[in-house]
Amino acid sequence: MDIWIYQNNQRHGPYAEPALHDWINQGRVQPDVPAWKAGMQEWAPLSSLLGLPPSLPQATVAPPWPAAAAGNAAEHTIRTIASYEKISGIIWLILGIVQCLSLIAIIAGVWNIVAGISRIRAAPLILQRHPGIPAAFEGVGMLIAIGLVNLFLGGFIGVIAVIFDFVIRDMVLKNRALFDGSGPVHAHA
Repeated sequence: MDIWIYQNNQRHGPYAEPALHDWINQGRVQPDVPAWKAGMQEWAPLSSLLGLPPSLPQATVAPPWPAAAAGNAAEHTIRTIASYEKISGIIWLILGIVQCLSLIAIIAGVWNIVAGISRIRAAPLILQRHPGIPAAFEGVGMLIAIGLVNLFLGGFIGVIAVIFDFVIRDMVLKNRALFDGSGPVHAHA
């Protein structure tokens, strides 16, 4: 996940974690500079975000993150969830078409095509923050059923796709407030 740093009285970023590790090793960035990433409520030492031991003394805490940045983090989360849902739909469509070409796996193939179409149709609703989206992701019965059908009818890729769908489900439910305003925004992408 991309990280912002606060150095020389300015915000810089976002930067990828590997780059920040390299810069710390090169001495370009101190491990105790304030840092922030989507989902955080306040700035923390960069070392804690990178899993490094803390250094002493701690740097001055950066000013609060602007509300616009929190909105940008929420928009990033929504776009990520929608793109994952669209990717899931494409995977299910391809898998379903391949399975339909095989007489043995045709049942799974038809089911996967239906699953793919429904996921591709859900992606724009996610982008619109439709309030019904979290409810559509609450149940796990269909995910388990489609996983079992794919497991028994030779669709190993289908089992992997079900795991991906569980990740998407988790993202939607953790970020329920982005759809209905019912609680704090986690902005987990």
